[in-house]
Amino acid sequence: MVTGTQGAIIELGIFGLIDFEILQLVELTNLPIVIFVWMSFTVLTGLWEISFVMNRKQIGSTALSLLANREKVWSKKYDCEMIIPWQLAIVFYSEYAAYADREYMCRFDKWSVIIEGSHALFCGGISFVSIMFNIYGYMYQFYFTLAMAMSFQLMNSILYMGQYIIQINNPHSVNYNRPAFPCGVMLYKRPFMYINVFWTVMPAYTLYFYMSHFYV
Repeated sequence: MVTGTQGAIIELGIFGLIDFEILQLVELTNLPIVIFVWMSFTVLTGLWEISFVMNRKQIGSTALSLLANREKVWSKKYDCEMIIPWQLAIVFYSEYAAYADREYMCRFDKWSVIIEGSHALFCGGISFVSIMFNIYGYMYQFYFTLAMAMSFQLMNSILYMGQYIIQINNPHSVNYNRPAFPCGVMLYKRPFMYINVFWTVMPAYTLYFYMSHFYV
């Protein structure tokens, strides 16, 4: 048995070891380690997002249970199989749905499916293809697909956070800022939302890096 926190650390540790082995086995061209790690993490994120789309009903039910029992997944005990990406996604999307974005537990609202599904396909999928192009030396294709993946990711993040800000000010939204589900200043009472900063900063940094270094 592992806690949610331990399971997340183990999975990210395995992810780091896989990245390390790839860097030892292959020679990447014009692909800095930080950007490679982010692209490969985007691929992993894509797997989590597919799990979310396929398991929305279970995630919604688990999120409701967390709220009813005032529990959080970080300290709950789970079977060791939860470190499998498919299972870890169910656990932490439930936490996200309960305490960050409650639209993620709405069965009939498809906005979260559009956001997660499009990111999995156009960011996770294309990032994987881009890494493969780099490994096999197809550099023109690598630059093209990298620009596609990171541009899609940046736009996806901007649209998502823009819509979320609209929702917290809309009394008819499940994410409305109210006493039962407060935001606090700068969303500090919904801290899980801060994870979305990476999905804005990292693609913006990647695009800036390649444009400033004239890798064409």
